[in-house]
Amino acid sequence: MNKYKAGIIGCGGIGLKHASAYAEMENVELVAGADPSNRRESEYRKLGLKHFYNNASEMLSNENLDLVSVCTNPSQHAPMTILAAESGVKGIICEKPMAKNVKECDAMIDACKRHGVKLAIGHQRRYGEQYIKGRDVVASGMLGEPLLLWAMTPGSDVMTWGVHWLDMFHCWAPDHKAVTVMGQIDVERQMLTGHKEFVEDALLGHITYDNGMRAIIECGDIAQLEPGFPAHATIRAYGPKGRFEANDIGYKLSLGDFYDHHPVSSPFERPDYQMWMDQAKELIQCIEQNKEHQCNGYAGRKTIEITCAIWESARSHRLIRLPMDFAKSPLDAFWRG
Repeated sequence: MNKYKAGIIGCGGIGLKHASAYAEMENVELVAGADPSNRRESEYRKLGLKHFYNNASEMLSNENLDLVSVCTNPSQHAPMTILAAESGVKGIICEKPMAKNVKECDAMIDACKRHGVKLAIGHQRRYGEQYIKGRDVVASGMLGEPLLLWAMTPGSDVMTWGVHWLDMFHCWAPDHKAVTVMGQIDVERQMLTGHKEFVEDALLGHITYDNGMRAIIECGDIAQLEPGFPAHATIRAYGPKGRFEANDIGYKLSLGDFYDHHPVSSPFERPDYQMWMDQAKELIQCIEQNKEHQCNGYAGRKTIEITCAIWESARSHRLIRLPMDFAKSPLDAFWRG
């Protein structure tokens, strides 16, 4: 069994998920972490992390790392991924959202390609049993030809949570390309994230695919199901024969008179690093077998392209036709306007 040395860039809360996953893997040694603040250093030390740096460049220069997780704020995803790729690592897991715009995504993909690095984007929900079930149900034809994918993220903006569902749209319908996007956003409260970046209060996105299928995403203030429904981000697939619904507490399948409800333990209600472990295990397989990760850079790029298209549609009041290369974030332009 090959052994891999892993490091974390950005040692905050989400970095602990990655560190915990590495610490549980027999063929991975959690070697180092880098963060300008050392306020959570003790938590990482408890997981076996040996060296802590305040500078990512110094860590990459001093440690002979094989795997790196980029868990910084989104504005640093592109520069830190490129820095790690140029340092000689074998694989990188970059947290979602992949980047702030499509140009940054392309730069990340190009850097990894030039240096022979396998890149994965942190859409770890692809490994949840309820989401795998949804993928298999849609692929089986059990619902008939899918007509609509719908998702909502109550109380959260598209980059913080919605990109998970944009990725799941592609996971559940991998053979179809998005061709048009229309969107609207509300920014009345001028909300800031913990990273001091503006996000929308509410977002509504409508996507059409090359086979006629549609997808709708609702984020923030407008994202809510029927009264009394638990405030869990939820995704549904509709077909002429039935409906499938999944969220972090389980899934429901409805086919005519048949109804199946399967609860699962939420990753937020118990220590659960399995999805992050599965993500890292697949990255190691990709390194050893020279293949692409299912959450590779191109998959991550799709979520950013559609996010930017929703923002641009809201900004310019028009239908956006894909593909479209966004060199800058339309949301930033929206704020400047």
